[in-house]
Amino acid sequence: MLVSMFIYFKKIFRKTRNHELIVFSRYPIPGTTKTRLIPAVGEDCAAYCQLRMTDHILNNIEDYCRKDDDISVNVYYNGGTDSQMKYWLGRRKNYVTWQQQANGGLGNKLSSAFKDSFKRNSKYTIIIGSDIPGINSNVISEAYHKLQNGSDMVLGPAADGGYYLVGISKSANVKLDDMFSDINWGSETVFREQSERAKDLGISLGILDTCLNDVDVAEDLEVLEKELQVTKEQLAHPRISIIIPVYNEADNILSTLETVLKKCSRTQAIEEIIVSDGGSTDDTISVVEKFAKTKDVEIKVIKSSPGRGFQQRYGAEQAKGDIFMFLHADTEAPDKFDHAIVKCLQKPGNVGGCFKLGFDVVEAPEREQKCSQIFKMKMHVLQWTTNNIRVKYLERPYGDQILFMTKQNYYKAGGFKEVYLMEDYMMVEDLHIFGHIGVADADPVITSSRRWKKMGLIRTTGMTNLIVLAYKLGVPSNKLAEWYYGDKLKEIQKRAKQT
Repeated sequence: MLVSMFIYFKKIFRKTRNHELIVFSRYPIPGTTKTRLIPAVGEDCAAYCQLRMTDHILNNIEDYCRKDDDISVNVYYNGGTDSQMKYWLGRRKNYVTWQQQANGGLGNKLSSAFKDSFKRNSKYTIIIGSDIPGINSNVISEAYHKLQNGSDMVLGPAADGGYYLVGISKSANVKLDDMFSDINWGSETVFREQSERAKDLGISLGILDTCLNDVDVAEDLEVLEKELQVTKEQLAHPRISIIIPVYNEADNILSTLETVLKKCSRTQAIEEIIVSDGGSTDDTISVVEKFAKTKDVEIKVIKSSPGRGFQQRYGAEQAKGDIFMFLHADTEAPDKFDHAIVKCLQKPGNVGGCFKLGFDVVEAPEREQKCSQIFKMKMHVLQWTTNNIRVKYLERPYGDQILFMTKQNYYKAGGFKEVYLMEDYMMVEDLHIFGHIGVADADPVITSSRRWKKMGLIRTTGMTNLIVLAYKLGVPSNKLAEWYYGDKLKEIQKRAKQT
């Protein structure tokens, strides 16, 4: 109730702002989005290009909004639904609204959007396209400066003869019906025709100094690569760095590595496998190094301070891939996990992801024949409730579900914290600030139930929930680690001093 009231009053407040910035975009659906890019990069990548460009523009707008809080941001979109747009944009730090574009041609869409904006009491409104990755806060600032200093209209010239930005002062509102009618949209004469129309209507016109390129066809991808600092190959076929924190996992690590390579749909998708060792005293390192010599995929061991937070953070610092995948040594990835990860991260609004949870006694009972039927039944219930409540609706996965995210979002979230407990929970919290944690469309992971066997289901689950509650109430994570690990934590800290 309080959240709904806050959003309602915030919307009202936004209507009183003097500046509005409208972004024309399209909900990225493979096959219907950026269709002229499809021959070069394929349907999925073409839609992903649209997603990345729109997110890039909105990130640049956020930079501008931090300097000027007298501006509202509205995305006018085609395709998709309101719920899809809410999932995509609803968690942005600077509150962004969205609505469907008007029907008809581009001229009617523009005039309708300006009319809407002036009804919201905006004095100066700018509309930009989402496929112009070169737009930044300096361009936006220049456009508003011209509107505030005498120009009734401002245009940003595009390299193809069109324009990438149009701004109008409310003083020119009465001429909107004629301003965008009968323009040959999509031609090389759009900018010239629009300039002449402004002159005919007696509208003072300001022209931006910056000429920019839009991204429509394969030849334009160089612009996207330059502005987003990403290559076409990285967009179409991102490579995954798999980071595995270990400590005395000599009995499990070989199986983990073999399974990862077996379950990957194409090993070319793996940039590297990084085994981040927290001071193992068994044969873990030698087992990994011996296995690495037999494979073409780069597999390397790095030595880290003990503790998963430390080990995963240090592993990420060494990683070169486009996507980071954090795999526990006692967890088995599902078939074609690489494909599922890419698809999950291409969904608008997903800034990270995980897999559904699966326990070995449920998903691979032949491996755990010594377990009682009652224990298996309890674990089946725990698996179902975890996947359908904590993961699907609350978006609160834990590290044993294979957390993954792009390298960009990993660092935007601040990376794993150097703590001995709650590192996965903290990472998910940090990602939630600006997006969703999606669930990959794949079979569940298979993780070991050894902890539940040893401590019992009620005690283990109760302890986990108690620790989460204490953390939410403000108990420091290192204090929680003392409660959870007891004397074992002192051993971990002792090993940390020796590294």
